[in-house]
Amino acid sequence: MSAEQRDGLAKLLNVGRKIVYRHLKNGDPLLVNRQPTLHKPSIMAHRCRVLPKEQTIRMHYANCNTYNADFDGDEMNIHLPQSYQAHSEAYNLMATHKQYCVPTSGKPLRGLIQDSVVSGVFLTSKDTFITKEHYNQLVYIGLRELIEMDKIEKIETLPPTIFKPKPLYTGKQVITTLLKNIVNKEHEYKAKKLTGMNASFKSKLPAKEWGPIGKEESEVLFRDNEHLRGTLDKSAFGASDFGLVHAFHEVYGSEKAGELLTSLARVFTVFLQTHGMTCGLDDLMVDKEYNRERRMAIE
Repeated sequence: MSAEQRDGLAKLLNVGRKIVYRHLKNGDPLLVNRQPTLHKPSIMAHRCRVLPKEQTIRMHYANCNTYNADFDGDEMNIHLPQSYQAHSEAYNLMATHKQYCVPTSGKPLRGLIQDSVVSGVFLTSKDTFITKEHYNQLVYIGLRELIEMDKIEKIETLPPTIFKPKPLYTGKQVITTLLKNIVNKEHEYKAKKLTGMNASFKSKLPAKEWGPIGKEESEVLFRDNEHLRGTLDKSAFGASDFGLVHAFHEVYGSEKAGELLTSLARVFTVFLQTHGMTCGLDDLMVDKEYNRERRMAIE
């Protein structure tokens, strides 16, 4: 804006009572609240990214369950903390990563939904194999933000599962690579030479539904941060008890669990784009034929 435009805008702010010290910048902590405020995580701190000329609030859908938010006209309030003390509380107490579990019962609140679940099943199925180039691309996409934040100096990769006639990787190796790189070498468990995360749980789809792929795919197994068996679905990275992200949270804390959710969301989105399938509005519409059958059944 020009000096005249800024002066005119300042006069709209009830001159003499309100002072604009500076404008909002990327990275500023914002307190976001959706009413009714039923529990502590109904108000969380988000890092701001300013989108010029935008008139809506955008957020990652992993936070929607925490706010009990859907997209049918919900309104939310945003507050900008002013003091350094308030900034510190926002970053360290109220940040979204710190609200992984609900205080009342300890159950997970955050998780991936819809397209990510579809992609996660495709990627980690027993019969999914990808080339070395695709493997490297998925790993880089999942860890890019951590590299930019200097949390990872060098990405550690795995040897392929199949060497001949050409190297091929499994989707499970992509998940293993993410886990091993998100946990830094300097982490306490490395210094004490302890093992990494060990977890076992059942997938949401029952064993009988897997057919020729193998019933063992319904039994997910992790040992020392290696994905050894099982297909990952909503029970692994959704808002589910005792899944992959929940176990990771218990071992490494809320910050690492948030980094894992971010990495998985990025990888699943890109893999689904290459796979060529997604959930769209057509999947939710009832066409005339099904509507006729439903009407006959009701009658």
